Amino acid sequence: MAMNRVPNARDTRRLWTPKPFHIVSLDPGGVTGWSEAIWWPEPFTSAPPKLYSLEQIKFNVGGIGPHEHHQELWEFLEKKHRWWEIAEEAPPLVLVCESFEFRQHITSTHAKTKVELISKEYIGLVKLFAAQYPQVELFFQTASAAKTLISDEKIKVLNLWTPGKKDTNDAMRHLLRHMVVTMRMRSPITDRWIESLPYKITRRNR
Repeated sequence: MAMNRVPNARDTRRLWTPKPFHIVSLDPGGVTGWSEAIWWPEPFTSAPPKLYSLEQIKFNVGGIGPHEHHQELWEFLEKKHRWWEIAEEAPPLVLVCESFEFRQHITSTHAKTKVELISKEYIGLVKLFAAQYPQVELFFQTASAAKTLISDEKIKVLNLWTPGKKDTNDAMRHLLRHMVVTMRMRSPITDRWIESLPYKITRRNR
């Protein structure tokens, strides 16, 4: 799905209507990377809130592991959800999690490498957490869907890249894809890509 467009071009599809959000994305595995985006502007009266720049959004990142961290992950999710319970008018928690895909790599000698299944355990934990707290919305995305749209360079352009932290960056990849594709948020994310990325926008890749 192409996310490039000409600046100021009219998009007739329904786009995101600005409203507060709290999103946590997860890349579960031996190390579970996580990224968080919070936009909760001051209460407004006569006019709806406006999101003018990426700097208005509070981003947090981190990782849990490589030790077994089932209990730690559960407590992390509870902490994020509890903020909604105790903070007046705070937006409910939205979880975005990488879905499980069975892969078995073949080496140059045609030997099959070990299949890593630990991520499925943590995905099951995330599903259980969402089932326990119906206020929490849960979305799943494949790794390939996130990587196809959100390149390393696009994360770096937004100054959201964490050097040496693959799992954290993959979680950020899922977070940005959710914001752009699922929420249909264009400005201020894609505007910055258009202004900064070193390729020419053409009719073919809009």
